[in-house]
Amino acid sequence: NGHQSEVTYGGGHGGIGKASVISEGPGNPITRAGGGASGQTPHNDQNANGGAAGGGTGGKGPSADPQAVRDGGDASFSTGSGGGGGGGHAPYPNHVGGGNGGSGFVAIRYEIGTVQTGTEKATGGAISFYDAGSGSKTIHTFTTSGAFTTNGAFNETVEYLIIGGGGGGGRLDGGGGGAGAFRTATTPVNVGSATPMAVVVGAGGLGAPNLSIPGGTPVVKGTNGGPSSFAFPSGTITSDGGGGGGSHSGNEAGSPSQSPGNGSGGGAAHHPNPQPVGSGGAYGNNGGTGYGGLGVTGSNAGGGGG
Repeated sequence: NGHQSEVTYGGGHGGIGKASVISEGPGNPITRAGGGASGQTPHNDQNANGGAAGGGTGGKGPSADPQAVRDGGDASFSTGSGGGGGGGHAPYPNHVGGGNGGSGFVAIRYEIGTVQTGTEKATGGAISFYDAGSGSKTIHTFTTSGAFTTNGAFNETVEYLIIGGGGGGGRLDGGGGGAGAFRTATTPVNVGSATPMAVVVGAGGLGAPNLSIPGGTPVVKGTNGGPSSFAFPSGTITSDGGGGGGSHSGNEAGSPSQSPGNGSGGGAAHHPNPQPVGSGGAYGNNGGTGYGGLGVTGSNAGGGGG
């Protein structure tokens, strides 16, 4: 889960994400789908506590530092992690924006024999191999949308990991974006001839924009990440994107965050009363609670889910 705001020290941390060995093999786990950190206000440091899986850092609190360190940080590419929330507002009129969520990730893995031959049974994505000891494995990794196409007849039980795009962070004392849904399991694939299967990698959500940018629109919160999916013959598996982080601007109430489908929820922005968070779905977690408001000591925002 995303952490609630830390009233004395600033915004909440993003969720820590989950590790998987599907793409690199045993002994080399990679952690993805971390929540974005919320804006670090009133504390004057950056909130570096995005999910370890690539969640965006929270922007600095009120300070004279450059805009770039006060805006929320973008999440890492192809991790499905949430973007960081924007930091404090002073000095005006330099409102601060949220960071963008990370795009999603899809990988599929199957056995090719007891001896490593370096021969795949399908095309699509970046292809790699490793020896699992009990059998050699082929891995197809997708960081952009495409197709997994069998070379001919194919009858294997495949392992998959499907992560939706991360949500964007909120602006101005904003909550962090939630991570995309993290779904991993096995499924049989049995086709009698060359068969294409569509793979969709969800886009990361957009951080709420800096309102001082000319032509900027007053988006209230970060946008949701896009869904990732794999169209297996037995049915399509979908991982929804994470929820956008809530925003606060001027005297408006902090916006509640939202959670789409089965992803993680975004963190709430700060407000004198605790604000609703984005609730997590079956393959995600809840966002963090925001608390505090203008003129309130310890005015803060929540973290993202993850």
